[in-house]
Amino acid sequence: MIDLLKRSAVALAMTLTMVNICFAGNPYSIEDAIYKIEIEDGNQLHTGTGVLIARDTILTNCHVVRHNGFFRVVNRKTGNIYPTQSYKNLGSLDACLLKGAKFEGNPVRMNAQYKIGESIWAYGYPNQYAAMSQGVMVGQINTDVGQVLQTSTFCHPGSSGGPLVNSLGELIGLVFGTRRDYQDHCLAIPISHIISRMSQ
Repeated sequence: MIDLLKRSAVALAMTLTMVNICFAGNPYSIEDAIYKIEIEDGNQLHTGTGVLIARDTILTNCHVVRHNGFFRVVNRKTGNIYPTQSYKNLGSLDACLLKGAKFEGNPVRMNAQYKIGESIWAYGYPNQYAAMSQGVMVGQINTDVGQVLQTSTFCHPGSSGGPLVNSLGELIGLVFGTRRDYQDHCLAIPISHIISRMSQ
């Protein structure tokens, strides 16, 4: 009887462990929070990326949505299309908030902390195709737009506005461009800068 109870307790502990693993944050758990942004401008289709940070809000780069024409967002996981109602600039940052009635997916958590050398993941739509690049955090560099995060992840046109996440799937930066002298490695706006502007 005691052995049976022990085996039952072990089985229960293993089940709870598996449940915790399934629901624990990880860099692949944010798939349903990633959106492809499409802008129809005459005969041209411009694309970029956005990430869900609230039920009615998608974060992206302003240069992604500053095109003439109609734009919409497409959920990465389901392919469902949503119109957007408006967008708001976050001061001088290349960061904009897209507003809608309600988007699907689980909003990502934001974390202003990061460590040099930690593993990171960048999601985007380079050349209109869904992609993910894994690399490490290199550090901060000074640019003409201020201090930004330098990474070893790869980005190409269409990656702009994509999330840069840590191993827990937490948003630590917003991809906005590349450093071409480093083989198209992603540069990202630190999420701390975005949080600061959102609170103003």
